[in-house]
Order: sequence, then structure tokens, then C-alpha cells
Amino acid sequence: MIARIKTFNTLGLLGQEITVEADSSKALPTIEIIGLPDLMIKEAKERIRACFRNVGIDLPKRKFILNLSPSDLKKVGTAFDLPMAVALLCLIMEGKVAHYDRIQEFLFFGELGLDGSVKRVNGLLPSVISAKKKGYQVFFVPAENSYELEYISDITIIPLSHFQQIIDFLLKGAGLPHLRNAKNLDELSSQQQSLESDFAYIKGQIVAKRALSIAAAGLHNLLMVGAPGSGKTLLSKALPTILPPLDTSEILEVSQIYSVVGKLNKDLPLVIQRPFRQVHHTASKVSIIGGGSNLTPGEVSLAHKGILFFDELPEFPREVLEVLRQPLEDGIINISRVNGTVQYPANVMFIAAMNPCKCGYYKDREKTCSC
Repeated sequence: MIARIKTFNTLGLLGQEITVEADSSKALPTIEIIGLPDLMIKEAKERIRACFRNVGIDLPKRKFILNLSPSDLKKVGTAFDLPMAVALLCLIMEGKVAHYDRIQEFLFFGELGLDGSVKRVNGLLPSVISAKKKGYQVFFVPAENSYELEYISDITIIPLSHFQQIIDFLLKGAGLPHLRNAKNLDELSSQQQSLESDFAYIKGQIVAKRALSIAAAGLHNLLMVGAPGSGKTLLSKALPTILPPLDTSEILEVSQIYSVVGKLNKDLPLVIQRPFRQVHHTASKVSIIGGGSNLTPGEVSLAHKGILFFDELPEFPREVLEVLRQPLEDGIINISRVNGTVQYPANVMFIAAMNPCKCGYYKDREKTCSC
């Protein structure tokens, strides 16, 4: 018998259905994971072995093979720990598994601790949204991740804190607590935190505030030139307070990006305010446009539907400024590496500030330019 358990893998913001297949044979006792797993997934066999030992289940002295299908797709992350463990459990407990006729309707996500605890994972929100579009409705997820899924309608969330809950559910037919009724996003929007700088509290700067208001009305890009201390950075940080609020679709779109990089938490289950990302001039082009071994989003994507702010613009290297051409024009960023190609949204309002000259006081009324 081959046991099959389903989960989802995220490539960019697109979810790909993955089937975990488990089989065994008479050979030296070991666990082999195949199907283009990364190093984190290969290490999962030790976490799974320790987890089974600590929940009181002895693995038979056989060779187990776990295949992550489709095998031509690169698998990344620790979210495969739980589905692989469930597939192994169904294999060794053949004929004793409750709900086995419905198990293909369930999706499993989570990292396993050595003691059997189920830990949070990154990128769960885009995976669940993609799975929902394909008709899946029941999701077994880490309890620490349940907060970011509570606002998605028409799905059933089963939060897990320990692998023992899965054992009781599948082997003993025990019930598990679940979340079905989605919370109202309007309640979350009413809890939004006030920003450090408010546009209403800035005195003077009539011309600058007028220019910022016009830019905000159409989300136009803006370059501010002025002497040091004239208020360029303060005005930029206050700009989000006059931008229109995010609607429901925009909240979910931006939150998916933050879920991929693990920036959602219990205090910030979803991103409900327009992002403001201030980039230092020493940042590399990879950190700005995204990339790396896991093809994660960069600052230009984290600022999606919000503001990307470059202070001291002339200090940025030329190559960093050049890579912003395509995302500013198209509103998306395509990242192509040896590991694959992903696309992230990057519809930002680009704000930059700079001094008029090296000393910063060209044509200043109070100080003389020394350049």
C-alpha cells in the first residue's frame, strides 16, 4: 500500500498542489525523501523519527520512501514535516486510520519539533488562498499560524499544537477544535495603530504639502529636493496618513507577501495599513528587488500598495537605481535565478529625497553653499 497525503507549496504567491507519497520495503531501516527537496526538507527525517519516538510509536525496521510529487518542482521549507509524518503514520497503521476515505480532502501544513510539537511556518496564507481556489476547504495548520487565516471565508481551520492531536484524530476518531466562521475584516481595520507622524500635525511647508497631496491623489512618484533639516523625511513618513485605506482584496494581496517572509504575527495577523518601507543607501539590489536561494520578495514587493522611500538618493549605487526601472514601470517584479522564476507584485508609490548639492545648502536662504 502507498499512503498519499496532500499539501501545498508556494512559488512566489502561487500555490502548487503537492502529494506526499509514502511507501516501504524490506531493506536497511532508513527514511529517504525524494522529489527535489531542499536541505531543510532532507533534515525532516530526523525530526519525524524523533517525533514518532516521543509520542510512543515505534517505526518498523523497514526502509521508508517519501516522495514529494510532482518531482520536477523544487520543494522548499519546513511546512512538509507534518504531511510527511501523517503519510508515514497512515502507512504503518494501514487499516486502522479513521476518516481515511476523506483524507484526500484535507491539507496538512506544519513544522515538527523533536517532542512532537507543531510549529509555525512561513508562506501559509498564499498557500491556503490558492488551495481554496482549487476547491479545498479543510486545513490542518499550526496553531501559531491560525491568526492569519481567520479572515478567510468558507474554509475550516483545524489548529494543531502537537502531533498527538493528529494521532488521536486518525487512530482514535477523536474530534478536534476547529474554526469555521471567518472574522470580519472591518473589526481588524478599526484596530489599526496610529502612525508615528501625522500629516495633520505638520506646521508650515505649504508648497511641499500641496505637492504631496497631489502625488497621493494619484499615487504618483515624487522627488523632494531640499537642504538638510528642511523636513523631507518627516513629510514622507507622514504621507501614509493621507492615502486611502486598503480594501479587502488589497489587504489579502499585501498580507500574502508578508506571510512569505514571516512578518505576520498575532499582533499583526494581516497588513491593514499601506506599507511604508524606508531603504538605507547601503542596501544591496537583491534585498531591494528580492531573490536569494528561496526567491523571497524584496523591499519593492514589501512596499506593494504603499510607499517605497529612498532617503539621500544620490548615495545609492547606480546599479541599485537601475533595477527599479522595470518594477516602477510595470508594477510587478520578475525574479529569475537558477532555482526558478517567480513573479511578485510591486505596485508602489516611489518617494525619494536628496540634497541640492554636496554640502546641501545650494540657494539656501540661511546658510551659504560651500561647494
